Amino acid sequence: MNANEKIGEPRVVGLDAHPDTFTAALIGGTRPAAAVVEKTFDKVPLSRLQSWAQKHTAAQDQIVLEASGNSFEMVRQLAAVGPKALVLESGHLGKLKEGHANNDKISAVRIGKAYLAGTAKTLWVPDPQTQERGDWFHAHRKAVKRSTQMRNRLRSYLSDNGVRLAPKTPLASDPQKVKTQVQSARSWTSRQWQVIEGLFLELVHADQQRRHWRGLIAQEVLSDPLMLAAVQLCGVRDLTAFAFFAVKVLFPGLRVIQARDGGAQLVGDELLIFGCNDFPAVRLGDVKRVDGCAFLGANLRHANIEV
Repeated sequence: MNANEKIGEPRVVGLDAHPDTFTAALIGGTRPAAAVVEKTFDKVPLSRLQSWAQKHTAAQDQIVLEASGNSFEMVRQLAAVGPKALVLESGHLGKLKEGHANNDKISAVRIGKAYLAGTAKTLWVPDPQTQERGDWFHAHRKAVKRSTQMRNRLRSYLSDNGVRLAPKTPLASDPQKVKTQVQSARSWTSRQWQVIEGLFLELVHADQQRRHWRGLIAQEVLSDPLMLAAVQLCGVRDLTAFAFFAVKVLFPGLRVIQARDGGAQLVGDELLIFGCNDFPAVRLGDVKRVDGCAFLGANLRHANIEV
């Protein structure tokens, strides 16, 4: 038991984390102006995170770290041995270091002081299952984006060479038929045809990835009663049910007023919105709680749906 734990004075512990190492600053005080950096630890191997926390932090200390690729996993590792940890939104912290000298030690102190100042936003740390489902969802969205990009690149190249395809031509579902059509549309040089072959290869692969992730997500939705209920009651598709379920995790037990053809959609890395035909998309921060209900719009004329 260290001296800080004996007198019961809480500290803020700023962590600047990297894939293999972390730098920590133990900060005493309750305000940034009065904060005192008691000790810093530079480039500690990440494999020693739990043993380091047990040795150098107390139960009343608050560990804070900037959001990054492994920040959620670090919070879970710390929770397994006791210390409390929060993840701070990286956008605000990134602005604080602009135009200033910067290294790992300075960053660790800055993260701790930003928390003391109360200006840094904390992020919700999802449970492992929700994070895994989010990984699937992001992988699917990236595959959809890549598939669309390849369709556009192929159409653009053909258009640049005077070949226009009908809007609903099945480029990915029947590529051999389309290639035959394209080949007969004009005379191609061997170099031009190699470009077209390469574009078709990329498109087929992207579409295979899209169908792979969509199939996995559909199986997951069918295996979860809550998400399946969202599909059955709200009319949302399997993909939007993923996002809908995440909202239910954030707002457990509430009733959601939902339009008949509404749905949920994940935008970016963190923002969840509801988009319905009868009202515009609404940020989660704009959701109003009234008597246990979440009102997602001002002029709804539909009955409550509880899932």
